[in-house]
Amino acid sequence: MKLVCFSNNTGGGLVCDLLNGHSSPAQGYRLNSPEHNIFKIGDVPGVQWSVDIGAWLDRCDQHRNHVQWMGTHLHPRGIPNLDDFQQVVVITTERRTSRRLRWLRYYHGWFRSEFPHWQESSDLHDIDRVRELAKNTLVPYPAHAGCWNVEFADLVSGEFVANNNLDYDYYWRWRESNSFLMSPGDSWASQRFDEAEWEQLHQKPYRYI
Repeated sequence: MKLVCFSNNTGGGLVCDLLNGHSSPAQGYRLNSPEHNIFKIGDVPGVQWSVDIGAWLDRCDQHRNHVQWMGTHLHPRGIPNLDDFQQVVVITTERRTSRRLRWLRYYHGWFRSEFPHWQESSDLHDIDRVRELAKNTLVPYPAHAGCWNVEFADLVSGEFVANNNLDYDYYWRWRESNSFLMSPGDSWASQRFDEAEWEQLHQKPYRYI
């Protein structure tokens, strides 16, 4: 068995498809990769550290002879039988750039599809709502010893694809459907990330001057 570990909105479907050498149909900003869902048992908004161990081991028994890469949101730290997997990739968000990119995908992809009539505004209630959501992405998804650790920012930039001679055309199609990652700049959503980070660092509400 081979496993890709990643927090939500960090390209797990793309990495599974690239490593498996096939493509999946896109649905908006997402790829409908069946393999990347196989080991998803539960989830949390930030980083999933634990799992129902019985359900996890049952899933392992079901897929013990599966030769392709499969995905999970569970961090390797919480996997009780990590040695049963021949290879494990971890999509990390240790760099601030990666956490910001995860947030932008969370916001532009998931949030705006869930609330299609959402309008960005200067209303403090709306700002607070989104800033609190951004805090989910501030916790790093860390590297794990003995795993193949891939920083999310290097996946977004194409460096991971180029360095491993993977399907660049397929990556490029994913990149085009996630174009909001390519020039984050000083956007409304990026400002909410900066404010959430400030609040976490200073442990007090952000104040506008």
